[in-house]
Amino acid sequence: MAQKELHIKISETPSKKRILKYSISIAVAILLLTATVISVVMLVKNLTAGGKVLKVSEVVGLKSAYYVGDEPDLEGATLRATYEDGRTEVVEITEDMLEGFDSSKPGKVDVTIKYRERSVQIPVTFVPLKVRYLRVDEATSPTVVYSGVPFPAGMYVNAEMIDDSVEHVPVTSDMVKGFNPLTVGNQNITITYLNASVTLTVKVCADEIDRVELHTDKFIYNVGEAFSEDKVSLAIVYKSGMTRTVKAAERMMLTPFDSTTAGDRSLVFRYGEFEVEYEYKVI
Repeated sequence: MAQKELHIKISETPSKKRILKYSISIAVAILLLTATVISVVMLVKNLTAGGKVLKVSEVVGLKSAYYVGDEPDLEGATLRATYEDGRTEVVEITEDMLEGFDSSKPGKVDVTIKYRERSVQIPVTFVPLKVRYLRVDEATSPTVVYSGVPFPAGMYVNAEMIDDSVEHVPVTSDMVKGFNPLTVGNQNITITYLNASVTLTVKVCADEIDRVELHTDKFIYNVGEAFSEDKVSLAIVYKSGMTRTVKAAERMMLTPFDSTTAGDRSLVFRYGEFEVEYEYKVI
């Protein structure tokens, strides 16, 4: 009796059987499509990769000599890769394939070019970058140097290198020979950069005072208050740029300090041939 009832229920719902068939067909189609896509991907991958690399050879377009400090020049550089399946391929060499390229110092090194499982070594020579011509930058050359002062900063030389580049090089004290800051008069000095030197004449003069400046934050005095010598100073500025500071003593005053009565006052300090005014107020 139960089997009969089951037969009646299925026969009464024929649409469910069709849906079941369609679902099975779609599932099978999806499986077949997925398998096909995987096969195609694997085929393309195998065709592209050519299998494992058996060897790399025929490196061309790679420079064998560089100047110290150069970066790799890989434009047009290629190698030939041979795969285990017999296929060969010309591969462009990129910077991430290089190992051992160090241009920080002169010498000959073996640079390794690595492609997948294989590599090849190429000898590369790094040549010192030499100067072809060294010239003084006249715009920065000192006309006068004051005695007691180191050779002035801010001077440059122009170095034309053997790779045709031009370097604007600041002159440092270790590049200068023949200069004595304590000797007054004309001096022939030599400036050396790498393998080249250039000479010039500088005039060393005795240093002189350029101006005198008054420095203070004391401008107000009470009636009867004495001059605050510790609060007032004179900055002696030399032509070399050096500065010396001294106290503004009463003995330097051309007019006396006066705080006997209230009012606005001024006096003049004299240092050598230079004079500077000091204005103050008495309250």
